[in-house]
Amino acid sequence: MMWVRLERDEPFPVRFGRIDVLVNNAGILVPGKITELDTPNWHKLLATDLDSVFFCSKACIPHLERTQGCIVNVSSVSCLGGDAGIPAYNAVKGAVTNLTRATAIDHAEAGVRVNAVCPGFTAKTAGQPIHLFV
Repeated sequence: MMWVRLERDEPFPVRFGRIDVLVNNAGILVPGKITELDTPNWHKLLATDLDSVFFCSKACIPHLERTQGCIVNVSSVSCLGGDAGIPAYNAVKGAVTNLTRATAIDHAEAGVRVNAVCPGFTAKTAGQPIHLFV
């Protein structure tokens, strides 16, 4: 397994010869109604949850086309509808899911499979708060 930090539009450094799978699993949740969310937090959410998927996919797809590889994007069940108090998160995860669909269509002919998993809410034990598993 290889972990690499990429800057936007940085060429992807393949250190081990090939890439077979990309898992885009970065995410944060910034709570607040749309009227409460400030611009820096909106941009932080977009950069972490959406830009990361776009730029990592963009960097890896040429390699994945050569290996007939796949991309797995971690979205959220929140992409399927609205949740109280996290509209920005709902919007961004909806964008991840639709980016997944569009990327799958665009690169299917080259043999690249692109899918999303959409985990839901989980509770640890009775009486503890519910946390989003992302």
